[in-house]
Amino acid sequence: MVVEGEVRLPAAVKEAVELLAGQIRQEPLAQSSSVAMNTAKLLRAVVSALALNGEEICVVGLRQVGRVLYEASPLVFVVENTVRRVLRIVREAFELARQSAQTKIAEKVYTDENETEDSPDLDSMMSSKKAQTELNQEARKEIMELIDEHSSEIETASDSIIEQAVGHIHAKEVILTYGGSKTVELFLLEAAKKRKYEVIVVENAPSCDGHKLAKTLAIEGGLDVTLIPDSTVFAIMSRVHKVILGTHAIMANGALIASCGTHLTVAAAKFHAKPVVVVAGLYKLTPGFPHDRDALNVTLSPAAVVPYR
Repeated sequence: MVVEGEVRLPAAVKEAVELLAGQIRQEPLAQSSSVAMNTAKLLRAVVSALALNGEEICVVGLRQVGRVLYEASPLVFVVENTVRRVLRIVREAFELARQSAQTKIAEKVYTDENETEDSPDLDSMMSSKKAQTELNQEARKEIMELIDEHSSEIETASDSIIEQAVGHIHAKEVILTYGGSKTVELFLLEAAKKRKYEVIVVENAPSCDGHKLAKTLAIEGGLDVTLIPDSTVFAIMSRVHKVILGTHAIMANGALIASCGTHLTVAAAKFHAKPVVVVAGLYKLTPGFPHDRDALNVTLSPAAVVPYR
């Protein structure tokens, strides 16, 4: 049966969807890993509620939730990526469950030594209510396990990245980074355990989240940190050995969706022939293309720069 339109979600799931959509709408620049984890947790609840009704209803429900989250903030790409990943998990799990069920039923039919002409065929046995229930239960169990595995991948993405820090940062180097990124912070702190180097942090005005990163690197990492305004990036780039950046998303053509000012930093690095390293988890890889730069900008309230009163 082809399911069209929308499915009725349980009240608890619907409330969780609205709650997450509200959080995404209010904080479009929130930490990507937290948003991805919360999205995976929500989609797991949707699968738990709908998977026993079959693949088509489950897929329609996931798409319905995905649309709500996407409309809350189209530029939070980790939400879209997580929904796509879970949809693929659902389709593959149901396909494997169907193949497994067909194999079991075929063995039961064709290994029966007393088989008669009145024995039910494979198609009729597969379409029985009991077989469909068992198939849905098996697929649901597999999907839940795979979503948990995906959540673990998101949670440990930074661990696999920071393991490579020592291989990219060498002693007495000068590293430049733009703004504040949790992944970059962990990456630099890990390298600081075995390397002594200098870090130049661009403040990323007007949010100035680079201030917090500079303070953390100086106190926890014991590094020599210099905090500079955005306007001095080009002037200081000649002293830098390497640029390390974080990003919100990586597009299909390799373009970055990152903080305003990242393009300036990369352009300066290119002019001075400095290598640029971007640290990001696989859940940030996005199949879309940056067809319209204006459409990919997040415009925030000017109150942080010019107060209303």
